[in-house]
Amino acid sequence: MPAIRSQSIIYGTKLQPSFEREFRVALLDRTTFSITFEESWVKARVLFDCVCKVLELQSKDYFGLQFTGKDHDWVDLKDELSARKGRSLNLKFGVRFYPRNVRNLEYAACELLCLHIKQLITKDCFIGLVSVKQHAIFDGFFAQFWLGDYDTTTSKEGFLASQLGQFFAPVKRSGPEFIQYERLATEFYRQNSNTKKGEVVLKFLETAIELPLYGLSLHVGARDSRKIPVLLGFGCNGVFVYELNNHGHVTNLLFEFTWREIPVVRNEKKKLRLVFYSKQLDDSRVFTFRFVVKDGKKLAKRAAKDAAEIRQFYHDK
Repeated sequence: MPAIRSQSIIYGTKLQPSFEREFRVALLDRTTFSITFEESWVKARVLFDCVCKVLELQSKDYFGLQFTGKDHDWVDLKDELSARKGRSLNLKFGVRFYPRNVRNLEYAACELLCLHIKQLITKDCFIGLVSVKQHAIFDGFFAQFWLGDYDTTTSKEGFLASQLGQFFAPVKRSGPEFIQYERLATEFYRQNSNTKKGEVVLKFLETAIELPLYGLSLHVGARDSRKIPVLLGFGCNGVFVYELNNHGHVTNLLFEFTWREIPVVRNEKKKLRLVFYSKQLDDSRVFTFRFVVKDGKKLAKRAAKDAAEIRQFYHDK
């Protein structure tokens, strides 16, 4: 993937200057792509294609644009977007769907997926299910990808934290725990020295696949019929329902359904209903989950929409 920096590109038919609208897209390498359209409204697909062109990305289907508000909703690429006059519209570029087999993915897409997953790990989006040692292993892979071969003359104490910056695992930045962790991560980095960039990216991804919750679009805020908090996950293999403890951490897997077993997912006010049917077991039932938080109705609707889009994507694939 080429190095990306903020850019400004004029796109569209020349109109009055007052029609110029700027769009800024945060990329996965933490740089920003900016583009100016001389149109008051722009098709989201056109903006997305401009980003993919800069990233030299062909496997566009797995990626998308997100709004940067608290909800991080995905942009429908069939819609039109408009920035306010004199103000840019800020979006994010991210992974929308996960490939079933990363070895069938083009290298540019693998790099982007690696960056995406590293951000999830760093932000603890796997909800405490990644151990300290696993963090260090990922940092070792990532350092080789990001920095190149280990160099004894430069890889001193504090080197990884300073060079990886916000990509470094979420550990304390000082004290004995930090020193111990960085030494462990540095050792894994050293072990990966002389590994080719493409190879270490695949190692990173194939290790990530083994993580609980990998490849799932997660939805929180719901409770089951026993009023126990649950985490809902939708992915290529179907629907996963996890029980959560009082700290919001996963305790165990309650249900795992294939998409074939869930013919219907619908929302009714604050409730999400999963219609289960198994011809093999001659069994059918409805599982209901209620979003009890303030925006429960909105969250239930979003979960149903997300489930429908994910199921359709993998069905078409």
